[in-house]
Amino acid sequence: MNDVLFRSSPQRSTPVCLLAALDFLARGWSPIALCPADHAGVDAAHERLCNAPGGTPLWSWKEYQQRLPSERELHVYWNRNPEANVGIVLGPVSGLVALLFDGPQGEELRRRPGSEALPETLEIMGAAGSRRLLYSLPPRFVVHPLALAVPALPDGLSCLAAGEHLPVPPSRRAGGGACIWRLGRSPDECSAAPAPRWLIDYLVSEDRSAVPTPWSEAVAAPVAAPQPVEPAAPAAQPQNGEPAVMPVPRAADPVPRDAEQDVGPHIIVLSAVKAAPPQWLWPGWIPLGKLVVLDGDPGLGKSTLLLDLAARITRGLPLPDGAAGMTGGVTLLTAEDSLTDTVRPRLEVAGADLDRVHAFSSIGEPNGGNRPPIIPHDLDVLRQIVKNSSSRLLIIDPFLAYLGGSVDSCNDQDVRRCLHRLAELAEEAACAVVLLRHLTKLATGRAVYRGQGSIGIIGAARAGLLVGRDPDAESHRILACTKSNLAASPASLRYTLEPVIANICRVVWCGASAYQADDLIQQPETPDERLMTRDAQQFLRIVLGDGPVAADECLRQAREVNISERTLRRAKTRLKVQSIKEGVGALGQWLWQLP
Repeated sequence: MNDVLFRSSPQRSTPVCLLAALDFLARGWSPIALCPADHAGVDAAHERLCNAPGGTPLWSWKEYQQRLPSERELHVYWNRNPEANVGIVLGPVSGLVALLFDGPQGEELRRRPGSEALPETLEIMGAAGSRRLLYSLPPRFVVHPLALAVPALPDGLSCLAAGEHLPVPPSRRAGGGACIWRLGRSPDECSAAPAPRWLIDYLVSEDRSAVPTPWSEAVAAPVAAPQPVEPAAPAAQPQNGEPAVMPVPRAADPVPRDAEQDVGPHIIVLSAVKAAPPQWLWPGWIPLGKLVVLDGDPGLGKSTLLLDLAARITRGLPLPDGAAGMTGGVTLLTAEDSLTDTVRPRLEVAGADLDRVHAFSSIGEPNGGNRPPIIPHDLDVLRQIVKNSSSRLLIIDPFLAYLGGSVDSCNDQDVRRCLHRLAELAEEAACAVVLLRHLTKLATGRAVYRGQGSIGIIGAARAGLLVGRDPDAESHRILACTKSNLAASPASLRYTLEPVIANICRVVWCGASAYQADDLIQQPETPDERLMTRDAQQFLRIVLGDGPVAADECLRQAREVNISERTLRRAKTRLKVQSIKEGVGALGQWLWQLP
C-alpha cells in the first residue's frame, strides 16, 4: 500500500461501486475491487492473464480473506481505477456463503422438489436467468481444510465459501448490463438468512459426496439408528503420558488399517495434551518434526547448502550460525543430481559421515523394472526408511518432481491433502522435512509467494527459506527466511561456494546479512542504480536523523534532490525504515523513522 495518503478530489463524483463497497464494509463484509467488464484502465499484464473480465480481483486480495479493508484502502483502490467493479470476499471474514444456480441445469434445479426448502435470503440476478443466493455463516465457522476438491453438488449448482469471492451489484457484466439484486432481496430490504443445515454439513465435511442435499434421494430415506459402541476405559484419559485419543467409528475407510481400532477419525481431548515448546533441528530456521520449504532459482547452490547442513547433522557439528548441532541420520530424495558424481562428492568435501546418509533412489516393480518414489503413494515406504535410519533430516529435491500424477501441484486442496500426510510422517518420525522448489519467472510480488506450485505448499510448511544472490557481491549468496510460524524470523546469512575438486564446491558461511527475502527477488540493480540507492540511503539517514518524519514530506524532499520514489523506497527497505501510523481515519498520517 502506498504510504502517501489518498485525498479525494472534489471535482470527481464518487464511483457507484466504491459507494457500494463502503456500504458493504459498514455491514461487516469484506469488499474488494474487481476489474471492469471492459477492462478499462487495467494494465497489460492483467488484460493478458484475466479470463473473467468484470469478476477478477485487480490487486492482491489474500489479506482481505483474513481481515476487513479500511475505508482508506477502498478509496485508494477506486482512486487507482474508478471504473472497477466490486466483489465480496466470502467465508468467515464476511460471514457469508454463496449458492450459485447457473445455466439451464440450474434453472431446472430451482424448479425441482427440494428447492422450496431453501430459505429466502439475499439474492442476485445474474445473466441468462442465473441466481446467486447469499447465506450467513455461524460465528467462528471454519471450512474443512481437507474437503474434496470436486464439489458433490447437482449439475447447475455450485458453492462459494472461504478463499473465494463473488461479483455483486452494481458491478457490470462482461456480456453487458449490470448485476442487480432481486426485488425484495437486496441488503436494504432483507438480511442474509442463516445457511441451511445441509449446507453447513457440506462445508465442514471431508467427504462432501456423502452429504445429502435438498435434491438428494438420501434426504427422504430413513436415517439408520447409530449402532451402540462397546464401552471402553474412561474416555480421554492420558495413557503413559501420551495424549488421550478417542476413535470415532465410521462406515468405511479407503485406507487399509492394521488395527481395527484405528479405523475412523481420532479426536484428541486437549486437556490431556501436554504443552511443549517446538523442537529444532536448526534453531530459528528448521523446526524438528515439521515441513520446511526452501525456494530459489537454479544454480544458486540450494542443494549444496542442504548437503552442507546434512553433513553437519551426521557429525553433530555446529550449525552455520554457530548454534549447537544435533546428531542423526539423513534421508535424501534427489531427482536432479547423480549420487555418484555430485551428491557423494559434495557430502565428502563437507565432511559427512556417509554411513548416516540414505538415498531413497527407486522402487523395484514386479516386472523387474524400477520407478522413482511417488508422493503420497510411497509414504509408508519412506516412513520406514526414515525411522530405520534414525533420520533427523529428510530432503526432497525438488519436491514437485516426486508428486504423483493424481496430485495437481497448482491445486490448493490437492497439495494440502498430500502435505498433511507428509507432515504426519515428519511429526511421527521426529524428522525435519525440507522441500526444495524453484522460483516462478514472475519478477514481482513477495518472496513467500514466488515458489512454484500452489500457495498451499508454503501454507502447509511451518518455516519457509529462500536463497538469492547477494546484491552487493556477485559471488555471494544469501539464505533468508520467508516465513516462520514457530519463532521470530532469524537474521539472513551470507555464504559463498568454494571450488574444491573439479566442479565440486563446499559452502563457506560468511556471517549475517541485512538483506531480507523480499530484497533478494527484485531485479538486479545496475551499477548506476546501486550508486543511486546508496545516495538515497544517505538522504534518509539525514532526513530521519532527528526523529520520525511524515512520509509525504520525505517524498517531497526526495523529489527536490532528484531522487525517484522507486529509488527512495528501495533505500527505505535496505535501511529497514519503519512506517508508523499517527492518528486514525482520514486525519491520520504515515510517518517514517529509522529502526
